[in-house]
Amino acid sequence: INPIFTFNFSLLLFSLAGIPPLAGFISKFQIFYSLFALRTSFGSSSSTHALFIVFLSLFLSLFAAFYYLRLIHFFYFFPANPAAKPAPFVPEVNPIPSYILSIVGLILLFGGIYPYPFMDFSTFLTLCASSSPSPL
Repeated sequence: INPIFTFNFSLLLFSLAGIPPLAGFISKFQIFYSLFALRTSFGSSSSTHALFIVFLSLFLSLFAAFYYLRLIHFFYFFPANPAAKPAPFVPEVNPIPSYILSIVGLILLFGGIYPYPFMDFSTFLTLCASSSPSPL
C-alpha cells in the first residue's frame, strides 16, 4: 500500500467524520449552528423539529464516524496477510492519485484552519443564485 495515498485517504475520512481542524468539522458545525438558529427564530413546533433533526444528524454522524475510523484502523494496524500468494504480475503504482489526494488533503486542512474564503464564496454563490434576474 502506498503510504502517501493511505495518509491522504485517512485525512479525507477524518474530514468526513467531522474531526477538527478539517473542513468536514467546519461544515457540520455550520449546519448544526444554522439549525439551532432556525430553532430560535421560529415557533415552538418548528423548534422541536429542528432540535430533532440536529440530534438525529449527530447520532447518524457518530455511526458514520465509527465506520470511517474502523477503515483507518484497518489501514494502519492490520498487517498484510503473509500467507497470501504473491501476485504473478504486480503492476506499477500510478502516483497521480496520490498527488490528487495530497492536493485535496491540503484543501481540507486549509478549509478547516481558515474557512472564511470558502464560506464567503459559498455565500456569494447563494446570493447570486437566489437573486432574480433583471428584466430586459
